[in-house]
Amino acid sequence: MHESIIRRSALGLCLLVTMALSSHVYATGEAVFNVKDYGATGNKTDDARPAIQKAIDACAAAGGGVVYIPPGQYTSGTLHLRSHVRFRLEAGATLFASQDPNAYDTGGIDSKAALLYGEDVQDISIEGRGTVDGQSEYIWRPDDFERAFSHKIMMESLHKSLMRSFPKGFPDRTIYPHMVWLGRCKDVHITGLTFLHSPSWTMALYACERMVIDGLYIYTSLKEAVWADGIDMDGCKDIRIANCSIETGDDCIIFISTDSWGPALLCENITVTNCVLSSASAAVKFSEGNKLGIRHIAIDNCVIKNTNRGFVFTITTGGYINDVVISNLTIDLHRFEWFWDGDGQPFYFRITRLSEWNREPAQPGEAPPGSIRNVLIQNVIAHVQGESLIAGHPESWLDGVSNLKAQPQENFGRELMELFTFGVDHYVETDVYAAARVFTGWNLQTTGTIGRGDASFRFFYNAAQHETSAKDFSFPIYPRGASRANRIPARSAADGLQDGLDLIHALAFHP
Repeated sequence: MHESIIRRSALGLCLLVTMALSSHVYATGEAVFNVKDYGATGNKTDDARPAIQKAIDACAAAGGGVVYIPPGQYTSGTLHLRSHVRFRLEAGATLFASQDPNAYDTGGIDSKAALLYGEDVQDISIEGRGTVDGQSEYIWRPDDFERAFSHKIMMESLHKSLMRSFPKGFPDRTIYPHMVWLGRCKDVHITGLTFLHSPSWTMALYACERMVIDGLYIYTSLKEAVWADGIDMDGCKDIRIANCSIETGDDCIIFISTDSWGPALLCENITVTNCVLSSASAAVKFSEGNKLGIRHIAIDNCVIKNTNRGFVFTITTGGYINDVVISNLTIDLHRFEWFWDGDGQPFYFRITRLSEWNREPAQPGEAPPGSIRNVLIQNVIAHVQGESLIAGHPESWLDGVSNLKAQPQENFGRELMELFTFGVDHYVETDVYAAARVFTGWNLQTTGTIGRGDASFRFFYNAAQHETSAKDFSFPIYPRGASRANRIPARSAADGLQDGLDLIHALAFHP
């Protein structure tokens, strides 16, 4: 009797849950396309790709709606998303990425292979409480491929091989799918899902606009999952990432501007907030492949834990990184001995040429060093094992050629002003021009090759290049009460070195 009542109660509960789930889907009034109506079985061993794609295409042909993946296990290769389609994985549904490389459409570009693929589509969502599982597999072997990473360099100095994981089948296998690849898509929502074990970047986005990425859980093995980044944004704009938990064996979040999938575009107007990030590489990376620019980025209210590096800003192929605000963070970093690069640094800034990055001779026609400007870091609590690094490039410093009295370089003056008055608005544009004139004739001579360990630098002052007239500033250079305290007086070229020393002293005590 009691057993019968329990069974009926359980059946009733299941019915209520099913009705609740169905009403949640149907309540919007949108047409619903259940993949099981198109032949999907929900058995992992069956190929669900044809059925799911039929449901997507039917939904698009009807003008849009919901493609519904009910609880079950579904294995698929590339699924092509269409405009005005909501792709919904219900709780209890797992979409597995096929382990057959031939199951993925690439359009002739292996790096575009993906499980969920969209190109030139708009008004789409990938949503639900289900799971997307990439089924990645790894092997350990000597690293014969990456030359620039610090652990590789260290092991070479010891005449030992660096052992690290690689995706199974590498290098003969060339297709490792992203979980999501979207190119030139607009008005996109990706919410609520769990992404596990991606063989490549979990989410690869190129030239996408107006996106919301909210409430995701992304996981790949910290120790093994090389190349399995969390969210990579290449030339994207107007994106909000919020409330995500990302744990990856590679970088959690990447900003970049490359020409890998089309023309290089600005990566701009992006916010990241209320996220928890863990990485064996970098929690957030402004990546070295930059060709154009990254700007107007705000990262706020995040926790970075169990991570190798916090924030990485690297420029190797030109371009720029401008106007970045990083605020209200807690950071807990550890050195991970098994990975390629990094040493527990909370912040890492580096500008270099690509040939120097790869420890190779200079290449004809390679891009000149780029620039990093206007990065504000505030309200950060960090427990780390390494030190932050800020490394510019000699070609971005005083070079004795382009900083002449007839053509003072504004960049030199601006960089000095920003260095000493970071986050303070107590100087004006005319101060920048005056500072550029102050440092005419200041030079830094470089010998050797940057990145090879034999580089050396020598400062010298060339009086013939110095601009000798008076320089006026908006703030005091000399003690208050002194005659013309805001002016560096006209001096002979031979005494021009004192101009720079006076300005540096004043900036050091700038309020």
